[in-house]
Amino acid sequence: METNILIVGVGGQGVITVGRLISMAAIMASHNVVMSELHGLAQRGGSVSVNVRVGDVMSPIPEASAIDCVIALEPMEGLRYSPMTGKEAVFLVNLHPMTPISLSMQGKEYPPMQEILDEIERDHTVIPVDAS
Repeated sequence: METNILIVGVGGQGVITVGRLISMAAIMASHNVVMSELHGLAQRGGSVSVNVRVGDVMSPIPEASAIDCVIALEPMEGLRYSPMTGKEAVFLVNLHPMTPISLSMQGKEYPPMQEILDEIERDHTVIPVDAS
């Protein structure tokens, strides 16, 4: 058995910390854990993602269709990763946006929260979370 969790957000939100906490909890429960981090422009408010794989796994990065849960600390980042995951993935989406630098640099306004949730919900189960 394996569980694949993808945590996404922007620099400064604690994406890596959340990944480490989930990993530590799984290790304390005697599960095998593999974690990978991608945080290129994290210090500048850029995109950050962490894969946490729990169970009988070796590779730190699962196939997109194997992701069971996406924890989106930043809603637009959740939307961005939505097409890259299988339809079975459940999305936990923080309701408090932190405008990604990519959106700011393009001079675009942040879309209404309900539009983001509706778009993700077209293909996935969405659980809105008041997390900030």
